Amino acid sequence: LNVSRQLTGTVTDASQLQQQASHALRILGTQLRQATPWAMAPQTSAQEAAQLRSSGTILGPTLRGMATPSGAKEFHLSLRTTSVQEPSHLATGTAPKPLHLLRDCLGETGATQAQKALVSHFRWQDGQLFCQGEGKPQPLISGVRDFQLRYLQQRLDHRTQPAQPRFRYAQAEDLQEADWNEVLAVEICLELEGLEAIDSAGAQYTRCDGTAAQRENRLQQVIRSTYHLRNPMAGGSG
Repeated sequence: LNVSRQLTGTVTDASQLQQQASHALRILGTQLRQATPWAMAPQTSAQEAAQLRSSGTILGPTLRGMATPSGAKEFHLSLRTTSVQEPSHLATGTAPKPLHLLRDCLGETGATQAQKALVSHFRWQDGQLFCQGEGKPQPLISGVRDFQLRYLQQRLDHRTQPAQPRFRYAQAEDLQEADWNEVLAVEICLELEGLEAIDSAGAQYTRCDGTAAQRENRLQQVIRSTYHLRNPMAGGSG
C-alpha cells in the first residue's frame, strides 16, 4: 500500500507540474507575442489579415527585465503593448461596439479610451510566480524553484556592406538601455518542484542556469520555451 501510494503521488505530482508549467507559459507566451510599440490593426482584405501600425503616442518601453528585482515596482519581466479599440459584435446585440480585445496577464483591460498602453509585470518570489497588471499582483503558479530569462538581441553590423545582422543571447544585466529595443525573442526557463517525498537515490538534474543539482527526494521539472516579440527586424548602430 505504501509503494502504491508513493507511485500515485509521484504521478500526480508530475501531472500537476506539467499543468502548472503549461498555464504559466501560456500566459507568458501570450503577453510576449503581443508585446510591441505597434498596434495590431485587423484588415478585411483577402491579402492581409492584419497590419502593424504606429500608435502615434509614447507608450513607454516594450520590454524590460531584471535579474534580481528588489523594490515593489521592480520585476523580473515587464511587458507593454499598444491596445486599440476594435468594432466587435457582442452576443447580446447586432451593432458592433468598440472594445479592447487584448488583455493583460490577469485577463483584464479596464480601458475606456480608444487607445492605451497595456502592461503586464511578472515576478518570482517565495516560490510563486506573480503577475501584475494595473491592479494588485496575483499568484499564477506555486512550487517555482527558479525562473530564468534569456534574451535574443539582433543588431545590424554596419562595418560590412550591406549591413549584416548579428545575434547574441544575453542576460538582463548584460543589456544596456538602448539594447532592449533590439530584443527579438525571450527564452523562459521554469524549474518546478513537487510536493511528494520520493526516493531519488542521489539522482541529479540540470537546473536553468546549467549547473547540476541533487533532486533532494522531490520531483523536479525544468521546462524551457522561447517566444518571439513583434519587434521589427532592425537594429541600431553597432
